[in-house]
This record gives sequence, C-alpha cells and structure tokens, in this order.
Amino acid sequence: MIKIEGLSKSYKKDRVLKNITLELNDGDVLGVVGPNGAGKSTLLSLLATLMSQDEGTIDYGLKADSLKELRKHIAYVPQDIALFEEMTVKENLDIFYSENNRDLKHMEEVMEVMKLGEYSSYKVKKLSGGMKRRVNMAISLLKDTKVILMDEPVVGVEYFIRKDIEKYIKVLSKRGKIILMTSHMKEFLDRTCNRLLVLDAGEMKYFGDYHEDMEYFKKID
Repeated sequence: MIKIEGLSKSYKKDRVLKNITLELNDGDVLGVVGPNGAGKSTLLSLLATLMSQDEGTIDYGLKADSLKELRKHIAYVPQDIALFEEMTVKENLDIFYSENNRDLKHMEEVMEVMKLGEYSSYKVKKLSGGMKRRVNMAISLLKDTKVILMDEPVVGVEYFIRKDIEKYIKVLSKRGKIILMTSHMKEFLDRTCNRLLVLDAGEMKYFGDYHEDMEYFKKID
C-alpha cells in the first residue's frame, strides 16, 4: 500500500504540486498523465526520495528505520539516461548492481525481457537511444523492490521490446508490486494500467480506475 496525503512541492515561488492525495494497493499499476509541466516527474522524484516535499506525507506501507533502508524498497527509472558511455552494458550493470545483492534468477529474467544478452559486451556509446533506455530500465529493475517508479520508460524503445515490457509489468503487478509510471503513449498505458492520475498545473484533475475513453485522452487524440 502507498498512501499520499496533501502532497505539495514548490520551486522558489512556483508551486508545481498542489495537495495531491491518493492511495494505491498492492498490484496497482498507476499511469500518471498530463501536459508538460504538470508535475509528473516531480511527483515521481518525491516518491523516489530524491527530493523532499514542502507539505504532506507519503506512507509506503513498509518497515524502514532510515531513508537508506527505505530506498532499498524503491526502484526508480528516470527519464534521463544515466549510464557510463565508455563502459560496456555488463560493466554498467555490475557497477549499479553489486554482487552481494545479486539474485541471478531475477537478473536473468530482467535481461531476457530487455533482450540485452547479446549486447552485454557492447560499449554503451555504440548503442542506439532505445537500447540505452533498455539498459537504463534494466539497471533499475534489477532491484527486486516493492515499489517501481518509471518516468517515460518506453520512449524510443522498439515495438517488440515494448510488448515484452508490457507483459513484464503485468507479471510484476501479479506479484504485488506497486508501479507508478508517466507516459505520453496511450496504447502503452491502455495495456498496463488499472489506475490513472491526471495532473494539470500541479493539480489532481482525476484519480481512480483507468478508463481508455477518458476526457483527457480525447483531448490529445
């Protein structure tokens, strides 16, 4: 369970999130949508503990005595790709995923979904943008966590890989993971989400069950 109450955040005088209140249960997949500047990435950054809120609370429903302990339960896939360009795919994975915490079965599962096996010896700088995004996502998903946050995860990702990611999200949902993700790709959201949050200028315009024919989607068709 994740319970958010009265969450607000400002940058200087600009309030980018205003009184966000919602609750998610185990297995929920929440699509976060809205125009550019709506506060979507800020919301995920707050949930990822990368910044602190000005007002409100976030209850992850987890037992954690410290921020460091809490972060062990959260996987975050940022919109910006953060990889070591001069290193290989495998070297990047090894750096971000220590052997002490390595679950080989889970690692093989993620590598298969992302179709990275044959690219393990490739230097990141030689990869396409879509391939880099796959590696970026794999690094975050290698943490077998309760909460998964993904900011525009499938931008530039090939169609056949995107289909595998959609299937994997459903698998993770069935395992009780709570997934929140932003995306401008309606088809991707249609196939993965059971809950929807619509933000506009930092305000919550809708939160509830996912409906493919919502008024928000009609505006962007």
